[in-house]
Amino acid sequence: SLPAANWTSTTFDDASWSQGNAQLGYGDGDETTVINFGPDANNKFITTYFRKNFNLTDTVGVTSITASALFDDGIVVYLNGLEVYRNNMPTGTVDYSTLASSAITENTYFSFSVPKGILKPGINTWGIEVHQNGGGSSDVSFDFQASVSRYGEEESYELTDLTVQDTAYADVSMTAHFEPIASIEGLVLNEISAAKSFAKDNAGETEDWIELYNASAQSIDIAGLMLTDDLARMDKHVIDTEIPWILQPGQYQILWADGQPEQGRDHLNFKLSAEGESVGIYHAAGFDLNVIAEVDFEAMPEGFSFARLPNATGPFAFTSLLTPSAANVEGEEPETGFWMYPNPTTQLLNINTPEENTTVVIFDMMGQLVSQFTITTAQKASLDISHLADGVYLVKIISALGEKKSRLIVSSH
Repeated sequence: SLPAANWTSTTFDDASWSQGNAQLGYGDGDETTVINFGPDANNKFITTYFRKNFNLTDTVGVTSITASALFDDGIVVYLNGLEVYRNNMPTGTVDYSTLASSAITENTYFSFSVPKGILKPGINTWGIEVHQNGGGSSDVSFDFQASVSRYGEEESYELTDLTVQDTAYADVSMTAHFEPIASIEGLVLNEISAAKSFAKDNAGETEDWIELYNASAQSIDIAGLMLTDDLARMDKHVIDTEIPWILQPGQYQILWADGQPEQGRDHLNFKLSAEGESVGIYHAAGFDLNVIAEVDFEAMPEGFSFARLPNATGPFAFTSLLTPSAANVEGEEPETGFWMYPNPTTQLLNINTPEENTTVVIFDMMGQLVSQFTITTAQKASLDISHLADGVYLVKIISALGEKKSRLIVSSH
């Protein structure tokens, strides 16, 4: 008979019920606890009812409830009075006389999941009814197990890779905290040598070079720095980030622009042209790309470099005194040819010209004429361009020798 209407609830009093360990049943000889089939062996009880209380301290972090049951022939499972599983039973309301839908052999555990919201802190109750296919059945078998999965203890990882791969053996919750990458402050592109010089690299070769200088009071990690001789390809060379590369305050660092990165971390994958070109240095800070320096230089004669004068703070100018890994000093300027410096510049633009009646015209990037100057004698002329806004301009130097074009960067920074 049905024990009571509330027999599946936690409040039901089951003190009078028999107790025993699984496997429970009769007829197969493998039972740990043999249960009663009733007074008539030819008309056995159709339904047997089971209950199990368990205590759950709390439900914090519970991700899932899974269970499995061995039964013969049909089963209905309840958790805290709510039906959560039914197998080999008709639909609708069942009672103690409802027959299982068919006879099955009790050699398979059937697994199922349970909605986790049914659990509650404290006492919880499984209620299970096992039904026979008929009163003449020779055996009954029942075994049951259930488990609760929780989030594990919180673990913290510090990762630098963009992609994280792992294997999850249960539900996993991940919370990511991103620390912003600080932009580099105080790193200076200090000197450039694109013509043959006395400086030799670690292979004993005279190569083009770029000098960096830490003008700040803090150490600077230049790993991840991007360098290029093509401003349209800012990431032409990227210093690897496998290990930090620290420049201490006041430290110089030579990077060899020899197109031979296999010779070491301080070798770049491009060369510089003594005919004149551009050098760009950039640093990615999160989604921001910071421009450390963008410098254009004219044709560079042998024995000269393009350096900041005064050291680290001044504009770029050609000098005959090369100072790799040391403070820049002012030397002689080239004697012949057209020279335009400093570049970038702010207030003044110096033009060296060997020709009289040289015209200097400056256009913005829209092709509009913004300034025009005439240099009447062969000399070094200082042109006031303080009226120009920060930006990139095209400069044409026109004389009897022909026309020379250069890109000019005006920057107040």
